[in-house]
Amino acid sequence: MFIKKLEIARWYVSHNKNDEAIVLADEIGNLITGACLVKAEALFNKAKVETDLDRRVKLLRESLSSITSTAGTGSSKLIESVNELFIDTAELYYSVKDSDKAYAILHEQSNLGSERSQNLISCYRLKEITGLNAENKEEYIEKVITEIATFQQPIKT
Repeated sequence: MFIKKLEIARWYVSHNKNDEAIVLADEIGNLITGACLVKAEALFNKAKVETDLDRRVKLLRESLSSITSTAGTGSSKLIESVNELFIDTAELYYSVKDSDKAYAILHEQSNLGSERSQNLISCYRLKEITGLNAENKEEYIEKVITEIATFQQPIKT
């Protein structure tokens, strides 16, 4: 019976019926391998179409939380996709002038070794330095150098 429910939950995910998939995955819970991954995929799918950035971040965090509680095949690819959407979301935060949230996400991703997030932080900081007057540049540049020194080594893929 649990295997059938898991198959139905996977069908729901494949047909973009993510809420239904989440409900079934929660019913199955940890009783069968793969249920947590189905839930994580459904949450990720919901995050991809969510326009409210705060809600999107919440869904992505829930997705990652579900993924880390499972060790099934496909989880590493999904984790990579979730992390990429986190970075996309940070770019959107930055574009709407919510740089604190953008940098918070980018630093999280940088700590995971994301070269893309490190490059974005550097680009954004350079843009900000360019807009400063001469007397504020030196102090800001020193802060940026300190910030960049905290970056983890990028993960080679």
